[in-house]
This record gives sequence, structure tokens and C-alpha cells, in this order.
Amino acid sequence: MARLLPLLFVHIALCGQLADAEVLAYNTSYRYLEKALKRFVQYYHLDPVALPDVNQTFEKTILFLTVQGEAILTNGSLAGLSTIHRTEYFHFGANRKGIEVYADFGVGPLHLHYAGNVTLVGITYGVDVIITIQNIRVVLQVFESLTEGLVVKDFRIKRMEGLTVTLHNRGVVSYIFNAIAKGAT
Repeated sequence: MARLLPLLFVHIALCGQLADAEVLAYNTSYRYLEKALKRFVQYYHLDPVALPDVNQTFEKTILFLTVQGEAILTNGSLAGLSTIHRTEYFHFGANRKGIEVYADFGVGPLHLHYAGNVTLVGITYGVDVIITIQNIRVVLQVFESLTEGLVVKDFRIKRMEGLTVTLHNRGVVSYIFNAIAKGAT
């Protein structure tokens, strides 16, 4: 997602419709940003968006017993980006050095889904991982100059609410997996 955010502001600059009289009026740039955010998600077909594969090893100690494992997650998708909206302050400025954009926006609920394999204690289980985030708020500050190009000066998650992670076993011995997974997470 961090790689797509700078594209948003390029999209605003290239594909926006500056002919709207309300965009040129004082103190209405936030409406333009909201329209541009919606157009950006629709234009690049970002709902749902494919996610990269994940391969992660882990180790957890439970009652003097160390559990080692590995998660290989594939076919990831993220749905809910069409709910993107401005949450607070938005600044769009231009001077002789370049263009600067500061935006505070939110999105939610987001739903992430992965299919994959989790190996715990030497046994591999086929799982579905479902992650839900009810609300997330992001601050982004981007500067574009003629010499440096597009530079992300600030990108941070300001607030995240309602994070739930659910693992569903696709195998026959799901009760064993559920017992081990509850202890390991």
C-alpha cells in the first residue's frame, strides 16, 4: 500500500478535473481530494487488490516448551480500499521549489485474506488467514520537486482500531491445530 500512495497524488495531478468551479473556490480542496481518492481506487481497480506472498518463520515459548513454526501465505487479497475518505486536515501547496501535499485520511473496514500452510511442531496444516481492521487512519506528506522527483516525507499510521486475526484450518485434524495455534498466538 505504501508504494501505491505516491501514485495517488500523481493521479490527482494528471487525471483530476480542474474544470469544476467548486475545486477552484476557496476552502474546497478537501472535496477535490475525496473525489480524487474515489477515482484513484476505481481507475487502478484497487478493490480488491492482490497482496504479495508471505514466508515467515517464528518461535514461541509456552510453559518451558519452545514451539517453532513457519507460515507460508499465498493468494492474498485486500478488500475495502473503496472506503477511503478524508478524515482531517488536507493541504495542497505549490511554490517555485515544487508541490507539497499533506493528507490525513482513513479507510475501513479492511479485509485481508490469505490461503497458505502453517507448520507447527513439524506438522503442516492448510489454513485460511482472515484479518479484519475496522478503521485505520493514515498521515501522508509528499513533496515533488523538479530535481528530486516524488519524495515521501512522512507516512505513518495515526490510529488503527478493531484488528482481528482469524485462522481457519482446512484439514481433518482442526482441533489439534486450533489448540496449538491458540497457545502460539
